[in-house]
Amino acid sequence: MNDCFMIDTKLEINNCWMKVPIGDIENDVYVLEVTVFNSAMLQSSITKSIGMVKNINGIQDYFSPSNITVLKATGTSVSIQWIQAPTCYERAGISITLVRPDNSTKVFKVHKEATTFDLTGLSATTSYWFNMTTNYGNDTNFVSSSVPTKFSFVTTEEEVGLSSGGVGGLVAGFLIILIAVIAVLVFLGRTGRLQPAKQQVTAGIRTIRNTIRVRGTSSGLNNRAVISKEDDDIYFYGGMDTKGEKSWVLSRKDISLESELTRGRFAIIYLAQYYTHQEAKTVIAKSLKDDQNEENVIKMRAKINFYATKVGHHKNILDFIGSVEDDVRGPMMILEYCSKGVLKEFLESARSNITVELEERLFRMAFGICNGMDYLASNKVVHRRLAARNVLLNDLHEPKLTGFGPDPDANQEEEAKNNQERVPVKWMAPECMKTTAYANELSDVWSYGIVMWEIFSLGETPYPGVQSRDVPGMVKRGYKMKKPEHCDDVFYKIMLKCWHYDPRKRAGFSQIKEELNNLFTEAPGDDYYYRTNEL
Repeated sequence: MNDCFMIDTKLEINNCWMKVPIGDIENDVYVLEVTVFNSAMLQSSITKSIGMVKNINGIQDYFSPSNITVLKATGTSVSIQWIQAPTCYERAGISITLVRPDNSTKVFKVHKEATTFDLTGLSATTSYWFNMTTNYGNDTNFVSSSVPTKFSFVTTEEEVGLSSGGVGGLVAGFLIILIAVIAVLVFLGRTGRLQPAKQQVTAGIRTIRNTIRVRGTSSGLNNRAVISKEDDDIYFYGGMDTKGEKSWVLSRKDISLESELTRGRFAIIYLAQYYTHQEAKTVIAKSLKDDQNEENVIKMRAKINFYATKVGHHKNILDFIGSVEDDVRGPMMILEYCSKGVLKEFLESARSNITVELEERLFRMAFGICNGMDYLASNKVVHRRLAARNVLLNDLHEPKLTGFGPDPDANQEEEAKNNQERVPVKWMAPECMKTTAYANELSDVWSYGIVMWEIFSLGETPYPGVQSRDVPGMVKRGYKMKKPEHCDDVFYKIMLKCWHYDPRKRAGFSQIKEELNNLFTEAPGDDYYYRTNEL
């Protein structure tokens, strides 16, 4: 340690003192060497064998959350808050094991940096308890906190609705209004004024719901930077309400919707302005369609919760800026605006102008996508739909991953059983060609190899000339696509490593990232340049 101590010294050894990786605790053996100097700087040294690291007191002490408190309780949910002790080890996540009155359990996976969470789907006036543990390490190798924190609570009474008399009064009032409306419609129809009245009502509704200041430029409609219908395939995750004191909740007054860009199955995408104290920033606002229902509202809140608490921020992930609660449209996501559009379309447009600069850019794009996927994997996020159509490009042509959502649950598994899930076979690993319900990091690695092929083939569709229905059989027989024209041998070797039929033989993104990192030279400004002269 190269530190100097007094003669009488007691050193408290803990799991931060030597920073032993969690995976090495079972095997590492350490030797302590002490060198003693006298006033004449003559020295003498002794050594002491520590032996197995795991035998040292304190080396395996991992702290669980503490100071758990209830922020809010209802008849069906409880919002909790806690404190997580600092540690020198990387946290992999937090697990909450809820025990119901019938002793059945449900496990909630919480982001490693979270300090609040909502437990939902509970029964009114019922006692529950749960254990909280913190996982330390990484996705593939972690340990849980040695002593879990136990906490109990009771839900409140169920909110009482209207009495039978009140309900009857409402029904009677509704019937009276309905009869009056029908009478007015009949009168308008007989006098020939129904159609003009209908047009006026439609115009009024449109005025109320559409508060957008449309600038009327055709460039907005042609901007396909955020078009990704795969981005609308959301699964339920948690039940957090975006209202309240959340760091990602933005004021509706700071968001100005500019123009509608496109519509998916789930949402409408708007170009918008986000006004901060310093500037007006161009962003994307994603809101529900006009025919929103409770299920879609839950899905939107689920995705906001997912991005805010689990995904976090990374230079190669489409940045989640925050959420807005709109009185008309409900919850809206505010996302980073990528002016250069979709990667696949950029590649297709670049075919007619191939330069050395373009090839350098392709190398950096492949490296950036790997960095983003490694970050997602480190947060236990599986993409499942990695493809060039789900990668966006910002002003600097840096790749930004999108198109992924919360973890699958029973709803997705049921959907897969009913053969309703749409699986893009040409991008999927062999084990996921029927359903992505059990996808993981290694299946994403296969898809990453396909994306690399898309990049270096300048946007060609994988398995050219082959029908999707024939791909599974070819892959099972060992078929692998040939090296694209603009691909370096080193990158093609990495593709082949991604395409091992047995997922156990594929490397994880951390290994691929390390291998690619050795091929680049870092320059000022966090840029990386490919060492083409060293190959």
